[in-house]
Amino acid sequence: MLKNRILFLTLLTLPITLSYVMAMVPTQGVPLDGPAHWVGFHGSFTDSAPPGEQPVIGEYFQASNGSTRLDSSRQTAKGLVVWTTIVNTVLNRRFILDPGKSKWDSYPLEPRKAGWDRPLNFSSALSRGDGPAFQGMRTIRIESSDIEQLVVPDLNFFPIWQRRAGQERTYSNIEVGDPESTRFEPPPGAEVAVHTELQPKRSLRR
Repeated sequence: MLKNRILFLTLLTLPITLSYVMAMVPTQGVPLDGPAHWVGFHGSFTDSAPPGEQPVIGEYFQASNGSTRLDSSRQTAKGLVVWTTIVNTVLNRRFILDPGKSKWDSYPLEPRKAGWDRPLNFSSALSRGDGPAFQGMRTIRIESSDIEQLVVPDLNFFPIWQRRAGQERTYSNIEVGDPESTRFEPPPGAEVAVHTELQPKRSLRR
């Protein structure tokens, strides 16, 4: 059960958030106003947890070249479990540190129509109106049959709050500015398995 829950939470922490996936789907409407370039920032997040279980906590980093990193951790009965997902648009690689592992996996990035160095457009057809201000920034409410979100246009429509399948993620302490470039690679000396094929698809029952 614990293994399945950790895998479930691993899928939730992929840096390609659902707002970006939804933005790629053709819909009626016009692109909403947002930055024409990636905005560098970082912030903390907390995932909700069932009674008696510890929440997942972590940090998200985004660079002005479109690279991202999501560090996650969860305290369990057997100790602290950590995992990380990195997208490096300069090296054109995805780096994965799975829960409980010390060896990283490196995969080539899959092609993306808009290119990894350019933000995706966000359609007005997905908007349900303005939400409450977040750290002085405007938010937009997004609702569908399986997800609710508050996204920040000034942060490339990043979801600072989202709820789906009974899980909630809340971001806080957002600071705008480019993180250090070393954030977007495994640490020096880390063992890395380099793969030539794309990362295998995982079960996405969220």
